[in-house]
Amino acid sequence: MGLVGDDDDIRTLHIADLTRDPAIRARFGDGIVYARLNGNYDLALTLSSWLTQVRLVSSVGVGLAVAQLAQQVRDQFADRAILIVLDQVMSLTQALSLNLGGKACACVFTTESLAVATELAGQMVVSLL
Repeated sequence: MGLVGDDDDIRTLHIADLTRDPAIRARFGDGIVYARLNGNYDLALTLSSWLTQVRLVSSVGVGLAVAQLAQQVRDQFADRAILIVLDQVMSLTQALSLNLGGKACACVFTTESLAVATELAGQMVVSLL
């Protein structure tokens, strides 16, 4: 599901409200991971933090390549119910690089681009415009 709108703060607040909902927390009992994808995010750091944030690994090897980290996330999230929250998605490529969950996972995102939102979520877009 995607939220699209002009105001970064409003989109972020809506996503924050969603992740605090008790029903959402119960549905995604293995955890909720978050990435703010403004221009300064670090993909390797994001993936590493996800692995430790949901306590799937105690530490992540230093110097692992992004591809290795992404595979670890895929492997660890494969059979778990984890909500992936991507805030301020700027491109389709950016979002797809972090949509690594398995069947029981879901991904929600915010973006200011209706084109990106539609490409990622099709009819599952909520417009805040």
